[in-house]
Amino acid sequence: MSFVKNVMAARKERTTIIEGRFLNWLETAPDTYQHEPETFQASQMYFVCPRKFLIMEREGMKKEHDARTKAKFGIGHALHHWYQDKYFGPMGILRGDWRCKRCWKKYKNCLMPTEKCKKCGSKDGYEYEELTVRNTEWDIAGHVDGIFDIDGVQYVMDMKTIDPDMFKRLEKPYPAAVYQVNLYMWMLNIHKGVLIYIDKSSNGVSPIKEFPVEFDPDTISDMQSRVTSYKVAVSSKTLPPRMCKDSSAYRARGCECKELCFDDEWCAEFLKKWNDEEIEREMESLREQRSQDAE
Repeated sequence: MSFVKNVMAARKERTTIIEGRFLNWLETAPDTYQHEPETFQASQMYFVCPRKFLIMEREGMKKEHDARTKAKFGIGHALHHWYQDKYFGPMGILRGDWRCKRCWKKYKNCLMPTEKCKKCGSKDGYEYEELTVRNTEWDIAGHVDGIFDIDGVQYVMDMKTIDPDMFKRLEKPYPAAVYQVNLYMWMLNIHKGVLIYIDKSSNGVSPIKEFPVEFDPDTISDMQSRVTSYKVAVSSKTLPPRMCKDSSAYRARGCECKELCFDDEWCAEFLKKWNDEEIEREMESLREQRSQDAE
């Protein structure tokens, strides 16, 4: 068990007014950050290994988030909503769908309304609703943080919250974030983007750093190659090629499937079971058809 997990465990066991109770509750709370296994997520596509994706899907494996990670994600989501509703919306630059806080009437594809709600007359304000994007051909989906509409030019915007030390050292965007924004630009057919990193402490001169993102067709080709590798494997009942040379590769270090992926005996049994199941389904279908014909 890591040092952080040891500390978390000790705190949960300690008699406290709220901390231990909160950590225990958060540990068992529903994981709202899980995604549908059959859909590729734009936010994770940079890290996707087709072989791992297929094994986890077939074996019913899910990456469970611990209390610390859930709390971290929660902070990020809260800051996203704060910037959307309290800053970028009132600035008149955030385009998308807005909902009345009182009656939930939706105003679509517009800047934040500045007048009272036309349905209920409320002056309580509006909340931004993040856009869900999906490409069914490539089975990829995601949630876009927003679209900036500035001087008639639209930018796909994505926000990332990071720790103060990382924020100070940040001189360029992380490749995974650039990859993600490119997928959003492709799905929305908007070829300009901007990444915004938010300092969780806001101790610096500015609490945000921005990086323009230009559309890169090679990113889309890479995504399509990975999805194709997965789909070919599914249709042929095989495993996609390994992305790592061996189990000691950097990418494999934290992989949940590392031991299974490099176990040739397990892989052979995995494929045999898969093909046997398919044969049994075909035989069952044939038996049902014969039964119907006999009637």
